Amino acid sequence: MKYIRFFERLLSAVFLLFIVYGFDAPFLATLTLISALIHECGHLIAIGFTKKEKISPPTPVLSGLRIKRASLLPYKSEILISLGGPLINILVFLFFLIPFPLAASEYLSYFGLVNLMTAISNLLPIEGYDGYKILSALLHISKKDEYAEGILFSLSLFFSASLTFLSLYFIMRFSEGFWIFAIFFTSLLSIVKKAAIFEDL
Repeated sequence: MKYIRFFERLLSAVFLLFIVYGFDAPFLATLTLISALIHECGHLIAIGFTKKEKISPPTPVLSGLRIKRASLLPYKSEILISLGGPLINILVFLFFLIPFPLAASEYLSYFGLVNLMTAISNLLPIEGYDGYKILSALLHISKKDEYAEGILFSLSLFFSASLTFLSLYFIMRFSEGFWIFAIFFTSLLSIVKKAAIFEDL
């Protein structure tokens, strides 16, 4: 089992690097990977403020980087931890963009913008993303358990499909966005696969 997990992570890492550096602009690809690591560090910091527990370091999956916790958390703690990643990306965006406007320092301002986009994309209600976890926790807190799965599935499918086709437009229009397409297309496949499994049960 350990070998299987190792090869899954290795193939995921190779896939991410191939998509990022094989098609998109290398400097934007590098900034994207750095902002993803910063994002996961935000979750780790938030975990430190809520509950000490065993967690894994950020590991590559087909849709990005993920950390895994060993136990379930109260809904409020789940919301706080899920907000930790986007919040630190927003802070980095403000730190770099305000003193370094686009005209003054292209690379630093791009780094700020990439962090902003990382925060926004992770707040979308797509399965596996922070927005999905936050909305799920809010629905359960408000006692909407019977509607939660349907609402989450519908929103997740809608946003992942919409962003997959939007990224295709960017690829055709600007010859950029392969990285974005790979992330949301992988998420879309995961959602469709999960729906098919439940239908078979």
